[in-house]
Amino acid sequence: MVVRVPHVLFVSTVAACAGPRTELVFDRTIPLPSARFAGPITVDVPRRDAFGGRDLEYVVELEARCTPALQIGYPDGEVRTVGASDGLWQSLLGARAAAGTKAEEPSPPAGTTPAPSPVDPAPVASTAPGSLTPARPGTPAPVYVGRWQQVTNETWPGQLRFLAERDRRCTASDRWSRRYLTGVDETGQLTVWADTPQELAGARLTVRVYAVGDVVVPRPVTASATVTAKAEVRTEVRVRPPKPAPKAERPGTSRDPGGVWRPGHWTWSDGEGRWVWISGEWGPPSTTPGPKTEDTGPLPAPG
Repeated sequence: MVVRVPHVLFVSTVAACAGPRTELVFDRTIPLPSARFAGPITVDVPRRDAFGGRDLEYVVELEARCTPALQIGYPDGEVRTVGASDGLWQSLLGARAAAGTKAEEPSPPAGTTPAPSPVDPAPVASTAPGSLTPARPGTPAPVYVGRWQQVTNETWPGQLRFLAERDRRCTASDRWSRRYLTGVDETGQLTVWADTPQELAGARLTVRVYAVGDVVVPRPVTASATVTAKAEVRTEVRVRPPKPAPKAERPGTSRDPGGVWRPGHWTWSDGEGRWVWISGEWGPPSTTPGPKTEDTGPLPAPG
């Protein structure tokens, strides 16, 4: 199920003429469902063009019990993790997810120890295993004294360890925070999900968005009055740099006569956040060869 949360803008008035500002423009707290959570939840957040193209800083706070780890997909395509970093707990959650329908079965019962069976006050001592002597005719069979042992079975591997860890981790609430600043805005949405279904209890997610940069209030401007804007950078920033100059290439000789050289070029990779060079290559000839002269042979004999 996909949950979409509409965004609400909070815009404050700044009385200063110009200067670096960090302005809260979005504040929303989202309750997350208890028990298992995989998501996704999609939150509509403000776009940069609504604030004059200023950079946006996202502050995501997660408050929950059971030490979860959630993935945050930002509007520029980057993904970060918010929550606990615990390999043991994540491996147990993965084992539960791999169990499929078995994980839905009730927990193994604690079990009870049966009362011991009544025995002869003077039982016949047993011999070594595998060397029991049959009783003589007319004599009672020997009685061997034993004990009951409680055995608890798992419905999926690691279930007992998982239940013990869950009871321990879900007693207290913790809080985690992730800050991310970007100068690239592509989707206008923030997405929350879990790679492995997480155990949640009393969980809520708070998303705050700040517009970062200079705030300019309109006023009379003369020919000599200029305002220089400089963005305030506090965390990681993704601003697209200018395209580099073309690389020098050595085409060599085309394998096909008349081949056309296609020079290399730079292209922007959103996933890598950098310019990537695409090398040049030889293409097919630009002209089509003329028709060939063919020998059709003698004409067939009439009749």
